[in-house]
Amino acid sequence: MKQTKKVILDTDIGNDIDDSFALGLLLTLENIDVKLISTCYQDTEYRAKVVAKTLTNLSRTDIPIAIGYNNLQKSEPSLQRYVEDFSWDSYEGEVYQDGIEAIIDCIRRAEEKITIISIGPATNLVKVLERYPE
Repeated sequence: MKQTKKVILDTDIGNDIDDSFALGLLLTLENIDVKLISTCYQDTEYRAKVVAKTLTNLSRTDIPIAIGYNNLQKSEPSLQRYVEDFSWDSYEGEVYQDGIEAIIDCIRRAEEKITIISIGPATNLVKVLERYPE
């Protein structure tokens, strides 16, 4: 019997299709338990909307979303049309506005080791280490 690996996905989803494919694949793996999805790099709220709509469409709103560090630079919103009709009011899952604190809390609350899968610039991970270097 394979042991389930607990993971946080840190993603810059929303510009290219690669992170959407990675998210879809991750959610199909039986030995992976996604505890949190954090969005990183530039317009992290837009990226969180892409995650939220995707999780809604896949009936996986049980996975919390963490809006990561936003450096106030705009990104090229390649999936803007995908989220145009999406409203946060319709999202049934949990969303953390302070994604950095959400990552830290997820790691601290875990009874087992958490693996962070970073598929974007590590802007959130830098902020996590700045707040809690230990």
